[in-house]
Amino acid sequence: MIIGSAPLSFWRFKNASAEGCFGSSGSCAVAMVMLTVVGADLMILSGIELDHTRTLMVLFGYIGVNYTLVGAFKAAQAFGQANNENVIAIRRENKLEATNIDQDLSAPIAKVVVAFGAQTMLMFYYLEGLLAPLDLDGPNVRKFWASSIPIQIMAGSQMGKSFLDEMPFWVYLMQNKHQGLRKSTGLKTIQFAFPGKCEIVLRLLLSLVGNCVYYPTILFTLPVQLMSSETSMDFVKDTFAVVFIAGIDDLSEPTVLEFIDGPLLNDEDD
Repeated sequence: MIIGSAPLSFWRFKNASAEGCFGSSGSCAVAMVMLTVVGADLMILSGIELDHTRTLMVLFGYIGVNYTLVGAFKAAQAFGQANNENVIAIRRENKLEATNIDQDLSAPIAKVVVAFGAQTMLMFYYLEGLLAPLDLDGPNVRKFWASSIPIQIMAGSQMGKSFLDEMPFWVYLMQNKHQGLRKSTGLKTIQFAFPGKCEIVLRLLLSLVGNCVYYPTILFTLPVQLMSSETSMDFVKDTFAVVFIAGIDDLSEPTVLEFIDGPLLNDEDD
């Protein structure tokens, strides 16, 4: 139950931070989030001390069921809700907001696939290191484990949206068709054709894997991975490396894509 409530705690921490967590109620919410996450991490650490490999296999199974299967099921349900208020809002505003490269329809599909391939390669290396024998008697193990918890909480609250938050974006694309899209970047505006269904489905699946498999795997195992760092500098470098893997597909800032229903023009300079 504690592990199961940890993902919700990250979401609550994000909301508490956005609304101002320095008030009394916000501080209580943040404290509850921290207690929940620490409780989940302690359970995982206890399992690691008993049986390293079996504990990780159980954790991967939980992620597979709770995120991948349930996420896919909820995604399928969302496609039957054409009148979802968020989808209606997209239709009314006549634009989409992209937060990652999968959603950035102006990015060539080859670039999207390369980014996913790089993320997948790094995840394999991450898992290889995670499954390697761990010396629990090392001098810095407990210190680095404890030091990784605030990093874990901040990473869970700051890195991108969940896949379910993206569903209105994908539902709209699957159920609607436009002539093209317009993207403004600085002084330049580019127009491009609306993608076909096959490309949209591919982008959706890559986003599903990145957000429902890779992201929760890193989030739950972050303390276990970082506690194996040999030195303080290794801990710092490992922290940035791990967070980079989770956010490799995120855009530096959201991109607005406006729908075009008329003929496409050449690139425009404002």
